[in-house]
Amino acid sequence: MFVGARGRDFSKPIHEKRTIHEAAALRGFAQAFAKTKDPKWRARALEVHHFLRDSMQAPDGTWYSTQQDLPAGVPSNANADDYWQLGDEDRRKLGVPPIDHAVYTDQNGKVIEAYATLCEATAESSWCDVGEKAASALLSARLRAGGYVAQITWSAELAGDARKRPLVIDDEIYLGAQAEFGRALLALHRATGKPRWLDVAKTVAATMRGKLEDAPHGGFFARPPRSDVPITESLKPVDDGIAAARFLLELDALAPDEGSRTSAERALRGLAARAGRNPALLVAMHALLLGPIEISVAGDRGDPDAEALFAAGRRLAEPRRVLRWDDGKKYPRGKSAAAYVCTRDVCLSPVRAPEDVAPTVAKLSRAPAGAPCATP
Repeated sequence: MFVGARGRDFSKPIHEKRTIHEAAALRGFAQAFAKTKDPKWRARALEVHHFLRDSMQAPDGTWYSTQQDLPAGVPSNANADDYWQLGDEDRRKLGVPPIDHAVYTDQNGKVIEAYATLCEATAESSWCDVGEKAASALLSARLRAGGYVAQITWSAELAGDARKRPLVIDDEIYLGAQAEFGRALLALHRATGKPRWLDVAKTVAATMRGKLEDAPHGGFFARPPRSDVPITESLKPVDDGIAAARFLLELDALAPDEGSRTSAERALRGLAARAGRNPALLVAMHALLLGPIEISVAGDRGDPDAEALFAAGRRLAEPRRVLRWDDGKKYPRGKSAAAYVCTRDVCLSPVRAPEDVAPTVAKLSRAPAGAPCATP
């Protein structure tokens, strides 16, 4: 997936490739497949995966940052359009465009989240395996004793990269890395059900709030403020701040915590005037105002009826959906498995047939927050 195009008809692509755009494309195609079940969207996702795997993946399963539009061997009178109009064999005779071998935690978080989305959309666990391998590699190399993940670490491959500006490698805590990797951890937890990812996400969130939150005024700093620099709103980045709020709201949906939700709300209130028409802000506000739709399956894992209900919930393309197994403490156990579908304010009657899960969730997806309970 190229980074962009000149002109509204996309006829003149900008041939640089960036991992964050590959992640967005992969996630978008996965979401389209989940919504429509049209195989063309799965095929598009596979094309993006093949590029990430074959051109951008490091030996440990993480992903490099960018690939330039032209190789060094292209004649001086040629341009990127000329190069990319050639067939694959002729292009390779001229060389392959160089890759920036920096592995950034925030960018990798976006890719991991995309693979987790594809895993859920297709019910193919191999995509979760890809995301889990990368997440494990990042945790092994970058999780610090303070409970945060570093943004980048040194590798021998970086020594050979040509750069326009110096690469900063330090052990500082950065907001973007915590927010995006935290969201990736939650995506893996949703897709796999493994508590490990949720546990680490809780740690990262607590550290992010403790070290980067502006406690008196709300919102998050890009990095810990220095004592010699006046604190201003400019130190609170819009995009990373929105990502941090979404991380905390997603965490609250899976592990309810008033502190996380309050921090997210304060951050979004502070960013609203500065964010303009930022679509991510609207998504975050939607999550804040409406809250999750929780599908809790009361039944034993391995029981065919319970597994069928869980699978029906997993297939739903509902962005507010939170799917979990009930441990028997919240909902009553009957003679047969049941799915309880609830928002923060509304619960519908228990569902026992898998085909009834989707229409039941659809009812609550249209119910506003604070609506009275419609059924006993």
